[in-house]
Formats: sequence, structure tokens, C-alpha cells
Amino acid sequence: MSTEVFVDESRRGLDYMLAAVSVEARDLKSARSTMRKMLLPGERRLHFSKETIRRRRDLLDRIAREEFSVEVLSCRASQNVARSLLLGAVVSRSGASLSRLVIESRDIDDVQDIRCLVRLRSTGLMGTDVIYDHVLPYEEPLLWVADAVAWAWGAGGDWRRRVEPIVTQTVRIEP
Repeated sequence: MSTEVFVDESRRGLDYMLAAVSVEARDLKSARSTMRKMLLPGERRLHFSKETIRRRRDLLDRIAREEFSVEVLSCRASQNVARSLLLGAVVSRSGASLSRLVIESRDIDDVQDIRCLVRLRSTGLMGTDVIYDHVLPYEEPLLWVADAVAWAWGAGGDWRRRVEPIVTQTVRIEP
């Protein structure tokens, strides 16, 4: 069984979070289609920091009814340290089924992620057959799930409650 993992970030106060959405290869087409159906006419992507409160509620409720599996990982450290630690945890927790890691691009900061992933590969923590990509959010609908969950989890309260059905694990990493 081959799995692809889609990762996006959120920062709330001192906490840096990654939401990692795991989708089996056989379910990718259906999952992407489901997410594209949530777009409004003229939209190229979903982005939670830009949605209205009413639309956020609707989208989170719709996403939570799907069979997504999301891990939320967090760390209280500088962005660079936290991101490297959390990416390492995503890779190690994904195990042997990980075939592809898709990370929302942060432009110039992608270089840091690549260094981290090369280090993980060189130490044997990430298989040589694992593909990793940085993509723009409008190119990959499953990044929208990671964006939504990271945003909602960080916001807490009712927002967090709405995504709890698909959050399978929360992990706190200490630097």
C-alpha cells in the first residue's frame, strides 16, 4: 500500500504546527475531486485565512465528513528549527508506505526543507524511493485539507472541534 502525505503549516503564537494529510494512492483521484467540488466559481484554491466565518464553518464540516486521516504536529521553537523537526517527524511517522511527500511551497524557504529532506535521506530515515515536491497550493487540492486543519487546530475551540473527526493523532515535538 502506497501513501502520499500532504503538508501545510500554521503558526499560532509560539507554536509552529504542521498538518499532515495521508491519502492512499488508490484514493487520490477521488479525494482531489472531492476538494475541487468545494471551490466557488472563479476560485483556484481554498485558503482558510481568507475565507469568511460562515464559509469556514461550511468547509470544515464538509471536510470532516470525508475519510481523511490527518496528523497535527507541533513544536515551540523558531520557525526553522521547528519546521525541520516536524518534517522529520512526519517522514518517520509515515513509515515504509510513504511514496511521496507534498509540501506547500514557501518560495525561497523551500531550500531549507530540501536540506532537511536530503539529511533525512542520507541518514536512512527517509527511503531513497520517496519522492518529495514543493507545490503551489492551487496545484494540489489535498494541500487545502492540510491548510484547513492546521488553521482550525491552531484557532482552537469550536474550530478545532469541527476537524477532530479526521485528526487521528496529535504529536508535540520538543526541541
